[in-house]
Amino acid sequence: SPRALRALVFAFAVVAFLAVAVRADEPIAKEKHATVTAAGWTVALHRVRPVTLVAGREPVVFFHGYLENHRYYDLAPGASLAEHLAHEGFDCWIVEFRGAGESEKPSLLDFDGWTYSVDDYIHGDAPAAIDYVLATTGDDQVMCLGHSMGGLTVYGYLASESPAKVKAAVTLAGAGKMGLAESQRLSTLLMLLAGLAAEEKLPFD
Repeated sequence: SPRALRALVFAFAVVAFLAVAVRADEPIAKEKHATVTAAGWTVALHRVRPVTLVAGREPVVFFHGYLENHRYYDLAPGASLAEHLAHEGFDCWIVEFRGAGESEKPSLLDFDGWTYSVDDYIHGDAPAAIDYVLATTGDDQVMCLGHSMGGLTVYGYLASESPAKVKAAVTLAGAGKMGLAESQRLSTLLMLLAGLAAEEKLPFD
């Protein structure tokens, strides 16, 4: 009858609401990790995971954009894509490229040290991070999410490194083509500014 159908729909809605509410309250854990690239750079990884991992879900590896760090994906409670996905049962790993956040960076006046490029992220930082996540979790594949320059890094990794290690990838405003800086000095200055801007300065920990 229509009344019974409405009651069934209402009961289903209540159960669905409670399931979402409970899921949102599921505890998560945060960890700090680090790995070393083939060239010797130490790269930081910030792990945001459910206390009880969900079987069958590959870890998600996040790559940030230019002038960013891990806070782009994990700003604060209630403003964190990583936390949201962790509440949904995903094991999230946020990579900080060399020169950003808690990863290794050259000294301020070491201009030669700031001459690395996106190629170094593609062939150095990303492979080291993905291999570390796979070794730590025991999974065979990861899923990747990259914003802007992070998306470009994902494209480069898939095109030239180990695409078989990536089950799926999503990019947000990832450039498909990037021109070269006219001057090496300009490129060095931009990388230096990126390192300074990507320092963590937000008191949320």
